[in-house]
Amino acid sequence: MTPSQRRRLLSVAPLEGFTNNSLTSFDAVDAELDKVREQGYAFDNEEFLPGLLCLGVLVPSHNGSSNMGLAVQAPIMRFSKEKALSYLPKLQAAAQAIARINDEAPPEADEEDDDD
Repeated sequence: MTPSQRRRLLSVAPLEGFTNNSLTSFDAVDAELDKVREQGYAFDNEEFLPGLLCLGVLVPSHNGSSNMGLAVQAPIMRFSKEKALSYLPKLQAAAQAIARINDEAPPEADEEDDDD
């Protein structure tokens, strides 16, 4: 996504605060997206639900853009940021496996016409 596309999408996105950790400004979300792109993964640190931590990665696609992701989540009492990061290599490997399957999948067949 280009920076102008991102600005356009974020300018109309409702940046609602669900918890005290929610990102509610364009600048905060924009900076977080830069960080995610740089590190290759994202954290949801109680940003949507209190007490829930989530680690996510993109499922890559052959054309360089992706519309799929893969994530693990758990209550923070059982899933620290450090523990979540220990799962990152397996999560990334699973995302790569899904990408390979997706790239090899045949295109969906056109719906058959009903000749009733």
